[in-house]
Amino acid sequence: MEKVSFEQVKKYLIECSGCGKQHLPINELHRGMSYCVACKENIALCSVNDRYYPKTDMVEFEVQGIWVKEPNPDYIVKSCVSKKQLYTGSYIGDTEEGKKIAKRKKDGKRAMIEEFTRNNYTVLSDKTYAKKCDVIEWGGKNYLKAGLSKQLRAEDRLVSNYSFKPTPIFDKTTETIHKSNGIAYLGWELEVSATDEHDQGNETQKLDAAEGLLNWLIDNGLHNKIYFKQDSSILNGFEIVSHPATYSWWKQVNMKAFFDKMKELGLREHDTCGLHVHVSRDALTKVQWWALMVFLSKVPKKLITLSRRDKDKMRYCRLENNSNANSMSASLTGKEVFNVMPPKNLDRAAAVNFNPEHTVEFRLFKSTMSHEEMYASLSTVDALVSFAKEYSFTHIQEAKSSKLWEDFQNHCVKNGYGSLISFMEKKELIKLQTKKGKKLCV
Repeated sequence: MEKVSFEQVKKYLIECSGCGKQHLPINELHRGMSYCVACKENIALCSVNDRYYPKTDMVEFEVQGIWVKEPNPDYIVKSCVSKKQLYTGSYIGDTEEGKKIAKRKKDGKRAMIEEFTRNNYTVLSDKTYAKKCDVIEWGGKNYLKAGLSKQLRAEDRLVSNYSFKPTPIFDKTTETIHKSNGIAYLGWELEVSATDEHDQGNETQKLDAAEGLLNWLIDNGLHNKIYFKQDSSILNGFEIVSHPATYSWWKQVNMKAFFDKMKELGLREHDTCGLHVHVSRDALTKVQWWALMVFLSKVPKKLITLSRRDKDKMRYCRLENNSNANSMSASLTGKEVFNVMPPKNLDRAAAVNFNPEHTVEFRLFKSTMSHEEMYASLSTVDALVSFAKEYSFTHIQEAKSSKLWEDFQNHCVKNGYGSLISFMEKKELIKLQTKKGKKLCV
């Protein structure tokens, strides 16, 4: 075979579109671009606009043979598809190239890209693009899981403002309707401090504790159920706030580990700190709410014991604001009691607060660092709601307080409110005996 000199082939050499070196046009590619053998291994064809790009600037979708240039906050590539348009399937059509792309929008590859993108990618708070499996939602915005707590702390969003009210997430779903169809959804606010009661401390202690607790929530899959809010009434502390969930759902949460972590981080409760439990307003009918309030007005001493508070330290959850429920309900006609909710309070500092729009707030409980007391408080509210469903308004209004408390004890035993029963036994609010393997009130 006759040898060919470099001078003979020199005129055929072209510049590699990748590295810029001269090479023979053995890999002639689209639109006059050509790559040498070495560079060809590191490029891929964008399935959106049919152009070649370095693989380092692209996303390889988990569909065989499909590559797309890495989206940036504005466009995947110039004159191509924006991330918003990629979600909706619409394309730029104000350029010749855009019109050509629009004609091919039913192409099978593109359909797969769109579906894969919708299912697997999302936009972050800083308008970058990331896989959903690497993303976490906090305060209504998306962030990368890695380093979330530090990023929120840098943005001063680790502990949200007191006015912050995210759309409620019921149970484990993203259902956002406020109608609960008679189900008692419980959401709680636990006030905690990072220092002793009269110790001013500093902001760093509070944020260190909040950051550590958020990391625990992320590790245990509870970051979408619990968040933190500022509260000026707490010295060097904050509120730990939950989304609503049924009592049966809360029983599945490892509260012991949660409270152990709080104590490990140096969080504590003071006499001025409270535990407020919200229950969905439409868990009961109007007459059932009257029945519940009449019951509470007849057993105030029992209520104080259940609250774990001293009688003289209830200025933020005053019983007297609700104590006239019996006389008020008696003044209503039979028709009115079925159609009128118990009145809103002049201020929210009542043991039972009817001021919120979608919930009724039980403010009577003292804050706690005990998971047993937490469960006892949640079960108290759930038991009161279910008790008001079981017993009629007439029975509760006419019965003596001793008979009503006996009814309530039996209701708790019959419905298996173990945490509440254990707490009432400890506080001598209930006495049980076992007959034929069953616990009965005595």
